[in-house]
Amino acid sequence: NGFVEPEGGLTLAVPNKSTGTNSITLSVTNTGLAGEYTGTDTPTTTWSITADQNSTGATISGNTLSITNEGKAGEITVKASTVAGGETVTDTAKVKITKATSVVESVAVSGTTTSLEVPVGDKTAETTFSATVEDQYGSGSAEGVTWSISPADKGVTVANGKVTVTSGAAEYVTDTTGKEFTVTATCGGKSGEATLTVKRAASEATTVTVTGADSIEVPASNTTPATATYQFAVADQYGSAMKGQTAAWSVSTN
Repeated sequence: NGFVEPEGGLTLAVPNKSTGTNSITLSVTNTGLAGEYTGTDTPTTTWSITADQNSTGATISGNTLSITNEGKAGEITVKASTVAGGETVTDTAKVKITKATSVVESVAVSGTTTSLEVPVGDKTAETTFSATVEDQYGSGSAEGVTWSISPADKGVTVANGKVTVTSGAAEYVTDTTGKEFTVTATCGGKSGEATLTVKRAASEATTVTVTGADSIEVPASNTTPATATYQFAVADQYGSAMKGQTAAWSVSTN
């Protein structure tokens, strides 16, 4: 009994994710059976993998040895036990499981929010994106991922997937509809993107500025009153003018 092996030995390659499963068919010769075997019994062969040597994820069914894209490189021992004419003959063979160097095929970016409001003062608004990197086998890690955001406006930055918005973004984000930014993760020459809208919160009257004469001269006669005209301007929390506002006027003494 003996395995039929090609030159260079038996090998099985871990397939790409798109392939799913690779297989090879094993065979043995029965020349080792006893000479008195007449052929009246059909030889039967059972196949197995030495359990304590199989860390690759390979499986065997009949004489078909298979590996999926989740398999690992390594070497396994396959045993064939052939029974015929009342005699059992066994043989083993080494099978090398090979796996090509990992190559990034896709990068996907995801986040927990699609918009942020521009903060006021020293406050910040933040959200974190994550990158899912897959190689040809459908596995991978986020190591080696670089992040960028565009447009590269003041007050909107990204570092390690974390987007930070400061009050400086109000210079470029001018309304509650907002502005769309693209967050990009790159690894191994492949990139993935997600979008984030940065917008202003609804305007709230925050400051009122009054302009006009800083003094008025008391008239000599009540028949000719002295007058002065004052204007006011309202700004919201971002310092932007709020038009169409009304004011209640009063005078007080210091």
